[in-house]
Amino acid sequence: MTETMESGASATRFGLGRNVLISLSFTGVMLALSMISSIVVARVGGPEARGLYSFAQSLYGPITPIATLGLGFATTYYLGAGHRAKELLGLNFAAAGGVFILGVAIGGGLLLAEGGLPQSTLGLVVLALCAGLWSLVFNNHASGYFLGQERIAADNLVRVSTLAVFILMTLVLLPMHRDGVLVALVLSHWLPTTVLAAIQWREVGLPKWPKRALRKLYVTYGIRASAGRTGDFLLLRIDTILLAFLVDLPALGLYAIADQLANVMTLGSTVIGRMMFAQSAQDPDGEESRRKLGILIRLLLPITIAITILALSSFWFLIPLLYSDAFTASYSAFVLISPVITFRAVTAQFAMYLTGQDEQRPVILASIWGVVAQAALLVILVSALGWRGAAISKVIAYFLQFVIVYRAYRRLTPAHERVQWLATKEDFRFLVRWIQRHLPR
Repeated sequence: MTETMESGASATRFGLGRNVLISLSFTGVMLALSMISSIVVARVGGPEARGLYSFAQSLYGPITPIATLGLGFATTYYLGAGHRAKELLGLNFAAAGGVFILGVAIGGGLLLAEGGLPQSTLGLVVLALCAGLWSLVFNNHASGYFLGQERIAADNLVRVSTLAVFILMTLVLLPMHRDGVLVALVLSHWLPTTVLAAIQWREVGLPKWPKRALRKLYVTYGIRASAGRTGDFLLLRIDTILLAFLVDLPALGLYAIADQLANVMTLGSTVIGRMMFAQSAQDPDGEESRRKLGILIRLLLPITIAITILALSSFWFLIPLLYSDAFTASYSAFVLISPVITFRAVTAQFAMYLTGQDEQRPVILASIWGVVAQAALLVILVSALGWRGAAISKVIAYFLQFVIVYRAYRRLTPAHERVQWLATKEDFRFLVRWIQRHLPR
């Protein structure tokens, strides 16, 4: 097999394969921390606190790429193209500052209107959003800064530190009150922001406002990228957002466990997708990226299916064991939602390849159609089947997204370079040789 994970036309610090290996090492840590955080919230706060946490996370998801203006993606893209970090970070810092001012204005207005802390669940979640969104925006930009320099370990440390801080804050605050989970969520973004700001200030110094021509290109690329990312987050979270208005918090908490387990199982493929984006962004003709995409898909698909089967055969007793008997019903929802794991894993690779080639329109359209289909089907299926109907609507939506993205990939890719789906023995031999080369001796 002549394909390699390390070769490439671009002179990057590491190859895609090395970056994937680093990211997957961190993914193991993030998987563990994600599971621990979910278990802590479920066991300490019960289904109601777990539902509240899920609702807050669901609102953060689609709003974040809008608030960031996609500048995290733009930072990665333009650093890869050779632009100076000092100019790019000037706009990033300004954007985060603008979100901070907006958050203070909206949050302060809400406190004045309510005469203190809001009494409704929605009001509390909106207040938490106002308090934490600016730091989430800053952290997203910092992640793009590290990824654009192929500092993959630093990029992943942003996510690991956020999860670690959330777990610690939850253990301290949630026993005091159910709403402590929202305070923990805000602090989990604030504390890493201080460290990231210090790192960037030390490395770059005082950021410089970019010239008008670069500013226009930078923001335009970012907005296009954020449109696709917003749609992707909505596709991921629209079910939880709508369920919050259709069922009570305990039922939402039961569904959230199944949904979160499926999301955690796609974390590795999502991280690999980020590496594919960085590779594709630095490969203008896309030829080398397409070869590497083929390897990833052929190896990722059977591995993902095998992991899903293993989960289906074990979660029936692991869910009540880890989360408590109150969450036993979550297993049936996981069974229904499990096909999403494969659809999302594969679609992420194609979508990030297309985004890196600046072919974002089909990615955006796929997310939009997926969101529309999921929202319409969810209302119908939840009315007929209860909260588990949301799982079925999500599977259909992700299948639709995959079909649209894959068709765009086929249309834009020469026939002889398209992905071959079935892995061969040589693919797995290549994987073994590659791991042996990169593991420390």
